[in-house]
Amino acid sequence: MLNRVPVPKQGRGGREATDKVLAGKAGLAINDPGVELPQGWAWVPLLRIAKQETGHTPSRSQPGYWDGGVPWIGIRDAGAHHGRIIDTTMQTISKEGLANSSARLLPAGTVCLSRTASVGYVTMMGRSMATSQDFATWTCTEALEPEYLMYALMAEGDDIRKFGMGSTHTTIYFPEIRALHIALPPIEEQREIVKRLKAGLARADRLEAEATRARALLDRLEAAILAKAFRGELVPQDPNDEPASVLLDRIRAERAAAPKPKRGRARKAVG
Repeated sequence: MLNRVPVPKQGRGGREATDKVLAGKAGLAINDPGVELPQGWAWVPLLRIAKQETGHTPSRSQPGYWDGGVPWIGIRDAGAHHGRIIDTTMQTISKEGLANSSARLLPAGTVCLSRTASVGYVTMMGRSMATSQDFATWTCTEALEPEYLMYALMAEGDDIRKFGMGSTHTTIYFPEIRALHIALPPIEEQREIVKRLKAGLARADRLEAEATRARALLDRLEAAILAKAFRGELVPQDPNDEPASVLLDRIRAERAAAPKPKRGRARKAVG
């Protein structure tokens, strides 16, 4: 497949890929980490099998650049669609805004990774969209299943931050983005992995929904038990027991009839 697929044309300019090597948690690394892979797999630069780009934010001082119906992915969109396909965005830009910025329309299937602010959100375009500059994007060739890339990025979890710099506000810079390598199996194996991942994640979603319903039922059960306790319904009632009001009246009468304790004389202070 790699021999048949041409190298995608990358954008000009920008900083070159770093030459440092840093292994990731799962199937990604900065350059080839030398980690052994299953037979038939290989560490492949993402730039070899996907076109890497980013986005831009049109000027907000120009109202005509916004609300024009062109989907534009921001950080909040990525957070709301993490691990899923995105079809609609909270904000749109206009064709004029697109033409007067560095943003551009990317095709459906493009995978997006938030690389600044909230690092690590991953989503995939369900249709042609633009993004802000907070994202690195990859438009995959036929050698790379987009969903396989999306799950590979997600598999790094919070550890993907170690590809970036900064402790308070982490950013993954483009020298690291351009040096990313992926553990790549043959295309049919990629599709089978994606299929099994989808099934496993769907089961996890069902279990989470069932757990949420169980917690809600448990909350109602606790409230019902407490209510029963204070209605005297948790233990069998003896009709011969005296009412609580009679018991309280008897306790008050006994206290009133009890002799009051004598107080001793106060000692004089010794001067």
